Amino acid sequence: KQDTLKMHLFLKYLFDTPKLQSWLKGKWCNIYDQQFVEESILPNILNNMDESTKLISQLNDKLQNKAGPKKESVFTEPKPFNLTKVKPRAVPLPEPIPKTKPTHPVPASTY
Repeated sequence: KQDTLKMHLFLKYLFDTPKLQSWLKGKWCNIYDQQFVEESILPNILNNMDESTKLISQLNDKLQNKAGPKKESVFTEPKPFNLTKVKPRAVPLPEPIPKTKPTHPVPASTY
């Protein structure tokens, strides 16, 4: 995260139109081709001047501890669950009881 004061000073210096048209343009022409500076760098900076002034003012407000516009809280709305319904289970058929041969009665001599 960048320091707010450093960003504010740099952007204020970079987007200062009188310095940009005179001193910075001359220094850039020493490093880059003059046609490149006039056709690519300067028009892009000047096209973004509105956004940069907004950013500079936001940074300035932050440095002066001014409260910005409050964001409206967005609450989560609960949604009902999409549960699948339970399928009714098939009742198992009872197992047939095997039929056995009839047994003979216990002889009386056993007692």
